[in-house]
Amino acid sequence: MDQLDQLHAISDLHLGGAPGRQIFDQGPLLAGAIDRLRERAPDARVGLVLNGDLVDFLAAPGATYLDPFGAVAKLEAILTDAAFSPVWEALARFVRAPKRTLVIGIGNHDVELALPDVQERLLHAICGDSLEARARVRVAMDGSGYSCVVGARRVLCNSGTWVRLIRLNEAILADDGAFAPVFQALRGQTLSALDAVKELVFRNPTMVSIEADGGAVVGVLHRAVAAPGGVELVADPASRFALPRGLG
Repeated sequence: MDQLDQLHAISDLHLGGAPGRQIFDQGPLLAGAIDRLRERAPDARVGLVLNGDLVDFLAAPGATYLDPFGAVAKLEAILTDAAFSPVWEALARFVRAPKRTLVIGIGNHDVELALPDVQERLLHAICGDSLEARARVRVAMDGSGYSCVVGARRVLCNSGTWVRLIRLNEAILADDGAFAPVFQALRGQTLSALDAVKELVFRNPTMVSIEADGGAVVGVLHRAVAAPGGVELVADPASRFALPRGLG
């Protein structure tokens, strides 16, 4: 099991689709964020988890669920699309840096990544022929997720189809009137119901970070923002929380 000092997780990038119909349109911004994780704290052991739906095979024209015969060609189109090349190039730089670990998890739009030939094409695109780079990649394709230890806490990352990153602060939780629409949205059990609640769902690209901080292990949300010198990862102080010892 990997022992890390920092773990950063992003999910549902959905790289794929025909031009003009692509969900993901922040290639340079995400590439800059990955580069920041590669460059900062060079002596720390840093993990980056791509926590499901890295690519979107279902966004391809005429797509069908689970396409073992066409998946490599679909992946090739995603790998060579100029809109996504900054991300692939940044991931290639990341796995060539010491003390860096890249984790690729499975989602419901990229299940073909579990197929050996598809997985091999993806890994070669990121690692090339470098055995050192390949040794820094973990592939979590069996549905059980990825486990590691950050500081003194064990952390599990897994993908879920019905997920939104939402903000629930004390004011909402303490006020029946403010919480009522949130409760109804959760009761509705649809993503559209959550999306309809004003300012509930995080809209900016957000990364979940877990770091060892002295004797504690803390979590915080970061978002990537363009800055004069490149891209900065800006923490949301209000999101900071300590992982309880019961998770260790």
